[in-house]
Amino acid sequence: MTSVYRVVTRKRGVVGNFCKWAFVGFNGLTVWWLWAYVEAAITGAGAGMAAAAGTGMPLGSASGAALAAVLWLIGGAGLGGLTFLTRPRMIVFIEDRGDGVTGPLQPRAAR
Repeated sequence: MTSVYRVVTRKRGVVGNFCKWAFVGFNGLTVWWLWAYVEAAITGAGAGMAAAAGTGMPLGSASGAALAAVLWLIGGAGLGGLTFLTRPRMIVFIEDRGDGVTGPLQPRAAR
């Protein structure tokens, strides 16, 4: 029994490359955005302000971080789906059973 595997590799097209790099760039931007909000909430960037402003700064930073996380999930799911749908690799396999019939791999009975 001779098994022949043929691997067909395609390159991403213009739309596929755009989707991939948009996904990578979007993830990088939202990580930076989320980190900036969390850092502002932790370091207490409102120090030296009035008491009300000092209290409002962590609350505003937390709500901004929540908004960034929600937008990250929504945008990441959409762009991730498009990146997955434009993936370039396709594997085709063919098996020669020795009797001239070709098709997908099937187990053979023991002789």
